[in-house]
Amino acid sequence: MVPALPRLRRSVIYGDANDYNVLVSDPWPQPREVTSVIDFGDMHHGLTVSEPAIAAAYAILEEGSAAGCGRDCRRLSQTFPLDETEMSVLYALIGTRLAVSVVNSACRKFLKPDDPYVTVSEAPAWEALQRLAEIRPRLAHYTFRAACGLPAVPQTENIKRWLQTNSGSAASILERTFEQRRACV
Repeated sequence: MVPALPRLRRSVIYGDANDYNVLVSDPWPQPREVTSVIDFGDMHHGLTVSEPAIAAAYAILEEGSAAGCGRDCRRLSQTFPLDETEMSVLYALIGTRLAVSVVNSACRKFLKPDDPYVTVSEAPAWEALQRLAEIRPRLAHYTFRAACGLPAVPQTENIKRWLQTNSGSAASILERTFEQRRACV
């Protein structure tokens, strides 16, 4: 990820998009909509891609799976598309946010041992880190791309062109062609 840093966009980001900081509309009519956010203490100038990474990390906490990541990525891509470099570091930044969350919980628990709020996300964050560690980074990258409406594999078009151009010179991977097998039946 470090080599990509100079190519990543920077902006002011909110930095704390989670269920505890969201204000929603009245319950009717459905569906409820986000009307505002509170708690601007984490706002800073940083990597633009950190915003969806932070939101996705919180989505994993709430969903209990990585499914929320793709949904957040799809929503974001409709209004503020990530570029190729940003898409390539999203998985690492989600993991980084979860790691920061467990470190923050540990530090705050030491300072305020009687405050249950400081550890509200500690156990779910550890569980999410475990689930995230079980996903191969390349698979996560391809999943995010597909969720954003892009070809899952960045080189898809090049591969298709190569296969079309070179299909005549490829050897069969079967002992006999399907036509030969049909003739034997």
